[in-house]
Amino acid sequence: MNVHRSSPRSLFERVLVACAQLVLFCLAMPAILLAVLAGGLVAVLAGLLSTVGLTHRQPRAPWHRAGVALRVLLRRTAG
Repeated sequence: MNVHRSSPRSLFERVLVACAQLVLFCLAMPAILLAVLAGGLVAVLAGLLSTVGLTHRQPRAPWHRAGVALRVLLRRTAG
């Protein structure tokens, strides 16, 4: 059935849909905030663990060691 946009039924349906969306958003907001807070807490804890050094450390890559050796060699020849 085709209902005109300005009819009372059409206005009521649009208001009802808007209210339903608002209710769903309000119900979902605590879960969204909890997920954001949990993500922030995980990031802070990961930062603290990496600062303390409790995380697994990857060995240095060969090109990193070569760069360090080159810097040491340049310092010795310059000094």
